[in-house]
Amino acid sequence: MIIDLQKFVTNERPYWTELESTLNQIERAPERRMPLEQVRRFHYLYERATAALFRPGRTAQTSAQMIPKMAKIRRWWPTASDRSSMAA
Repeated sequence: MIIDLQKFVTNERPYWTELESTLNQIERAPERRMPLEQVRRFHYLYERATAALFRPGRTAQTSAQMIPKMAKIRRWWPTASDRSSMAA
């Protein structure tokens, strides 16, 4: 449970900002291939942000800040069906 919302937001904001920055890079150059380490970092940031959405005690304020960022990510994140068609 999030006890101190201000501390939570202060601690997590750098990760959200980095995730948003990576998304902006992808939008500016969608044809560019990311190095594996950058893909791993992107995945870590994505998982961290989504976990924060489902953390008990989150507030509408925190969700309001994160949900638009997560919607932006979804445009670039392949679904399971996308990945299976890529493998074929």
